[in-house]
Amino acid sequence: MLPWMVIEAIQGNGPLALGLLLVYLFITVIRNILEPKIVGSQIGLHPIVDLVSMFVGAQLFGIVGMISFPIFFSLLCHLNETNTIKLYK
Repeated sequence: MLPWMVIEAIQGNGPLALGLLLVYLFITVIRNILEPKIVGSQIGLHPIVDLVSMFVGAQLFGIVGMISFPIFFSLLCHLNETNTIKLYK
């Protein structure tokens, strides 16, 4: 969307470029707020833990880490809840 917005702005179509910018910002904000909450509720993690694990995984191992770290933390939570391991109460 960003290249489309820039092209429209260069061509002088300001209202369309502004509209594209607003849609892009709206989508980005909603996605950053809702995505961790939805993913966290599906795998049983708190949204902040999910977001941090996705960020740390992405920084350390890229896409593979971003996918595997939340799964790993979900597994740890499950093992802790079933008293297989003792991490926290």
